[in-house]
Amino acid sequence: MTGAMSDHGKSNIFLGASGIAILVGILVAQSVFPGYDASKSAISDLGSPIELVYHGTPGVLTLEQPASAILIGSLLLFSILLLMAARSLRLVVHRKWFGRFLMLYGIGALLLVLSYVPYYEFSGQLIQGTFTADPLPLKIGALLHLLGAAFLFLFGASFTLSSRSLLKRPANTAALLVGTLILVAFALNLAGLDLGLGAGGMERLSSYPLFAWTMIAGGYLHYSFRQDSGD
Repeated sequence: MTGAMSDHGKSNIFLGASGIAILVGILVAQSVFPGYDASKSAISDLGSPIELVYHGTPGVLTLEQPASAILIGSLLLFSILLLMAARSLRLVVHRKWFGRFLMLYGIGALLLVLSYVPYYEFSGQLIQGTFTADPLPLKIGALLHLLGAAFLFLFGASFTLSSRSLLKRPANTAALLVGTLILVAFALNLAGLDLGLGAGGMERLSSYPLFAWTMIAGGYLHYSFRQDSGD
């Protein structure tokens, strides 16, 4: 029991720290990015103009520093902490799908980090903005970014919803509401419906609740385990 509780304690710390890392990283990166409009611009724009590859408009690939380094660094830390939390939870939670959702959520964040690598390679160069004319590494980076975002939101929402089975009321109800919000907002964003929030605002309606839930999930899970063990 001592070892299991120790592993759970680690996962609690990793989850809480991961949520803090990414939320703080985004907010700091926004604050040092001149003219950045959170309601209109995607979070990914803080790291690099990912959409330049398939926007259809030529432009110079420009990385705004230190905003880019801050976002990518926080994403990397976020992904590592999520994967460490998934490994620790695997030792104390017997519902395999729960740990797998968390692991895939972390892999999604890691894919987003990797997607920025070719953008650094071609920084400062003129990009045609068409998928056929742009360099192959940038195409791969753009596709990797889309895949990473899908993993992040879909498996992050799955992790949120699946945590219901490990929580007591009212936390399990909160998990249901937050998970549903993440999926609905993500679907609306994919469909190009921003409900007056702007593209960036709609993206944040799915990402901020996800990151916030990740931050507090460790505390809820820790409390639930303590109650079940009689501590």
